[in-house]
Amino acid sequence: MLSLLNLSLAIASAVESVLFLIESKLTEALRHHTYLLRAALYGYLAVIHGLCLVAGHG
Repeated sequence: MLSLLNLSLAIASAVESVLFLIESKLTEALRHHTYLLRAALYGYLAVIHGLCLVAGHG
C-alpha cells in the first residue's frame, strides 16, 4: 500500500509540473479546467493517503 502512495505522489508531482507549464499559455476559460483537474488529483491523493492510514502504513 505504501508503494501505491509513493507512486501516486510521483505521478501527481509530474502532472502538477505539466499543469504549471501549460497554465501560462491558456486563456482564463481553459485555465479553469486545469484547476478542476488539480482538485481531482488532490482528491485522489487524499483517498490513497486515507487508505494507507487505515491499513496502518501512514
